[in-house]
Amino acid sequence: MEIVIGVCASVLTVVLVVVLLALLKTLRQATMAIDEAKRTMSELRAEVVQVSQDARSVIQHTDAVTQDIRDKMKELDALFGSVREIGHATYALTSAVRQTATGVAAKVKKAGAAVTPAAPQPPENRKEQATVAAIADGVASAIRIWSKLRQNYTS
Repeated sequence: MEIVIGVCASVLTVVLVVVLLALLKTLRQATMAIDEAKRTMSELRAEVVQVSQDARSVIQHTDAVTQDIRDKMKELDALFGSVREIGHATYALTSAVRQTATGVAAKVKKAGAAVTPAAPQPPENRKEQATVAAIADGVASAIRIWSKLRQNYTS
């Protein structure tokens, strides 16, 4: 019986050593896994910090661009206001020239109707009438050209 107890004790010792070796190997693998996890976490932390800094930089740049756009829009608002005022002034000027041309044309027609064909006109009156007629034609042509140009640019 002593032999059986000795053999059992020897087998138990061998089994205990094998279990301890397996446990030691598992602990080493667990330690390596934990070290790898620590290394990965520190790398992730560094990358998150870098991404955060990049995001802040992008936001600051976007804010600067947005402010620049706002400033330029304010400048354009002033410019468009000036263009609108110039348009109103041009319209008023065109209306005044149109009325003047209409008045001149009416006077030319009236002067032409007042002249009777039987009575010869002095050369001075003919020159004056020709000059007034030429001016009226020039003004009317200028108004037509201006109207066409304005229509082309507003369309």
